[in-house]
Amino acid sequence: MTTKMGTRLGPYEIVASIGAGGMGEVYRARDIRLGRPVAIKVLPESLATERKAQARFEREALAVGSLNHPNIVTLYDIGTTPDGVPYSVIELLEGESLATRLTEGPVPDWREVVEIGIAVAAGLSAAHDSGIIHRDVKPSNVFLTRDGQVKILDFGVARLEPTLNRSTTDSDLPTQTAAGQVVGTLAYMAPEQLNGGKIDARSDLFSLGCVLYELLTGTHPFERDSFVNTIMSVVQEEPPSLALARTEHPPELGDTVMRCLAKNPTDRWESAQHLVAELSQLAGSAVLPSTSWPEEDRTPPEPPPAKQPTHKWALLGAGLALVVVFVAAMFWTQQGASSQSRVGVFSLTDNRPGETGNLVVGQMLDTFLQDTLAEVDVDPVLADDTIEACRIDVTAPPMGESTARCVGERLGVDYLLIGSYLVGGDTGSERVRVDLVLQATEDGRVVERVSHTGIPSELMPELANGVRDALTASGTE
Repeated sequence: MTTKMGTRLGPYEIVASIGAGGMGEVYRARDIRLGRPVAIKVLPESLATERKAQARFEREALAVGSLNHPNIVTLYDIGTTPDGVPYSVIELLEGESLATRLTEGPVPDWREVVEIGIAVAAGLSAAHDSGIIHRDVKPSNVFLTRDGQVKILDFGVARLEPTLNRSTTDSDLPTQTAAGQVVGTLAYMAPEQLNGGKIDARSDLFSLGCVLYELLTGTHPFERDSFVNTIMSVVQEEPPSLALARTEHPPELGDTVMRCLAKNPTDRWESAQHLVAELSQLAGSAVLPSTSWPEEDRTPPEPPPAKQPTHKWALLGAGLALVVVFVAAMFWTQQGASSQSRVGVFSLTDNRPGETGNLVVGQMLDTFLQDTLAEVDVDPVLADDTIEACRIDVTAPPMGESTARCVGERLGVDYLLIGSYLVGGDTGSERVRVDLVLQATEDGRVVERVSHTGIPSELMPELANGVRDALTASGTE
């Protein structure tokens, strides 16, 4: 797409470039119909044909388009460039992200941290009520506007779940991901995200707890000198006490943030709305932003039965529903119905067993691999349950013809994926090498060997694309 000033995208006129990242180019533009300034996010041309990038772009449009909350960035419109590249039109925000704010150190006034926490938790509560889990809450995805508003950005890896209030069905949500898949930014992921456990709204609260801790102290509670040590810290270590780091804030604030950071989701706040209530009381609010309940009973009452909306809100709900349906329809038309290849996937084996932290790294790699395979239209089927029945030695791939056929018959798959990983390099610059073998279950033949070295977030897409390309060449897609 040309970026010169004056370029037209439908009724929008490009004014200037705001910035560019790996997943989009953002421009300041003007809606010539309404005369208002807007921001336009365009998928880079280099990624326009990548299914994973399209899926992320679609996921964000579906998520943001279905929400209407003052603490969530507003989606105005969607479209495609003359070259067929998708773009979204969102409200133009003036200000800075929390990541930029943190470059100056911790926020001096703890009350400001509380107000930011209330706003983010309120926005997350609205998203959760609509069946949307953000899964990537971090300072760069929270924006502070010049007029004092707080906005949650980037729903690109959000999990969309059908709810009674949503007018789409399972088939309308092609980017939904399942438990056992890792998505998000490593240092802010909840332990269950790294371990491939069940992810729910409380996973977002853990991430928000990391953000609040960082705002109060200027340091991340779990980030260490390497990604291996960071993973270990998130999963196993307790962060330093906030009471020792900041003595001027009320101890209740430290307790509130530390409860967000509990390893077990059941030990965290029950919901984002509970966190809003707690922070509001700390801020001395006489009236809570959404609802209130007595001090002695901190568990909110059961929500009342849904009422029929008034005419005004019915029109608003219908409008949001039309946005969601239109977004889904646009991407479905662009990409077509994709057929998924079912592949039996074995857990990766460690080429250097016994190293500290490698087991946790392996668990993360397994779930990263499952997630990235799913996003490139490969349906991963966990195959570890066949190891004993089919007498498989997972440390010595490829497996024999009869063993491969056994796996295929038990799982109903035509292919299997088996491999290993090796963590190497100096502390702070570690890299992981992953070697995969793709086999046909019919005759055990090796379809492809795929190997890559890097950090997990970089190498897994390369591995998944290699597997997909091999399957495509075999005529399975």
